[in-house]
Amino acid sequence: MGYGLLNLLFVYMVFSLMLAVFNLVYLRQLKRERRHRENARRLLQAGRARLRKALTEKGTRAERRRIRRFSMVRYLGRFEEELKEVAAYDPALVRAYFQKYEAEYMMLIVPIQKMGVTEKTMYARLVMKYGINADQKSAAFAAAMIRLMDRSSMFLMYNVLGALAVMGMPEALSDALKVMTEQGFYCYSKVTTNALMWYAGSRNELLLLLLKNQNEYNPEIRCALLEYARKEKGPYKRDILRILENGSENLEVRLEALRYFIKYPSIEAEEVVRKLLLERKTMDWRYAALGVKVLAAFPSAENRALVRTLTHDPIWYVHQNATEAWKQMERGHA
Repeated sequence: MGYGLLNLLFVYMVFSLMLAVFNLVYLRQLKRERRHRENARRLLQAGRARLRKALTEKGTRAERRRIRRFSMVRYLGRFEEELKEVAAYDPALVRAYFQKYEAEYMMLIVPIQKMGVTEKTMYARLVMKYGINADQKSAAFAAAMIRLMDRSSMFLMYNVLGALAVMGMPEALSDALKVMTEQGFYCYSKVTTNALMWYAGSRNELLLLLLKNQNEYNPEIRCALLEYARKEKGPYKRDILRILENGSENLEVRLEALRYFIKYPSIEAEEVVRKLLLERKTMDWRYAALGVKVLAAFPSAENRALVRTLTHDPIWYVHQNATEAWKQMERGHA
């Protein structure tokens, strides 16, 4: 009996300790959340007061003097936090502020060019988020933005490309991609695609221009363009079909072309893909793995027989995709 009471007491003490720890963690979490809300409220109040004062005649001179100090990280970073809070509650105030001081912020690029990657990244992000030069479309400013790029920072490249996209300047974007190619800057295709998604003008016009100049870009950028084309339905099939037809084309670029035709089927692409699959033994297996998905949209007897043979392929991805494509074709044929 004594041991039973001791066991109960031990369980009770462990449970009490766990409850106390849980309450302590919960209270700390509440305290952090309260502190975060208080900080956000202070930033919102400070930001609103600063922007409203800057829009008055009396505060203009002091604001211009303050902007010149933004080349230092601590000032620019703090101001970005304030802007983020104000933009969420009073976007009209932020727009009015940047319309008045756009020229001053554009002039900041001169000292920023001599600074480090951190300052350049923060400045490019500010330009992207608040549409600096979106109305003026200064070619000189766009060229200066391109010169900010550095091979050591993919995030900087993303912000610069995003800023040029927000400006709605397709030629400047094309020049930036050429510079990245010429200077050997590497940027993941998905990062480049996400930056292009900020484009403020006609995305069809942008893509047609970039596809026209695609041979001047490296394979990673060209893959990004094809990813972008998959997101934007438009008249790109002819350009992308030429990529697929070119046997000397980069492998990854041709695979992206296949992914495009999986989403947007084409009779012309079907013929090219059928020829690729007929050469399965001499071609990279990835052509077959994606090609069967293209043929799934065209359930002719010839295509069904070809895909059926690939359901026994030794490569698992080819076998799996071919099996799914064949089932889809059978349903479509029936």
